[in-house]
Amino acid sequence: MPTVEKITDSCTSLGEGPHWDVSSQSLYFVDISGKQILKYTPSTNKLTKATIEKSPSFIIPIENKKNQFLVSLRNDLAVVSWDGESEDVKILENICGVETSEETPYVFNDAKCDSSGRLWVGAHSLAADFAKTQPLGVLYSIDSTKQLKIHAHKIRCANGMAFNDKTKKMFFIDSLAGSVDQFDFDIITLSLALFVRIQIDVTFFNTQF
Repeated sequence: MPTVEKITDSCTSLGEGPHWDVSSQSLYFVDISGKQILKYTPSTNKLTKATIEKSPSFIIPIENKKNQFLVSLRNDLAVVSWDGESEDVKILENICGVETSEETPYVFNDAKCDSSGRLWVGAHSLAADFAKTQPLGVLYSIDSTKQLKIHAHKIRCANGMAFNDKTKKMFFIDSLAGSVDQFDFDIITLSLALFVRIQIDVTFFNTQF
């Protein structure tokens, strides 16, 4: 049976976006509320962090680009430089963003790359009472053209993406809707077809906000 093990003391107020980097054997993740990007190396039990100007929701290393990462900065996607040790973070390039306003603020949330290196990222509106966030969110993909392509609508809180190339499936969670979706996924055409949806009671989850 798998075991759950605590690896560090409390280090975040809203930890999100975990990404295991094989090359460095380290876990990268973010603290949305604390506006921080973090790196944890199990072999040395070392945790490092750096503060960034806007709340990030994910951090993903860029292949063949040393110390460069794609991060979300609320409603923007940007490439940043970070050595994983110091507090020095530099924005190298703003990639793209989604429109936002005081009346309907939009933020990016969870993101993952498929096996081709294409990024998939969800964005949603953000109500003052998070549990009352409306289904105005969208699931996007973005590749080397740096253009956002829409694949799904009516999302409340995009989360938990994963891909299985062998079965040609994509998995996707809407946390506030309490749904786990399994899509038939074609990595060449980028077509998604909903195969099955599992509905989960999120009453307890909603009461926490």
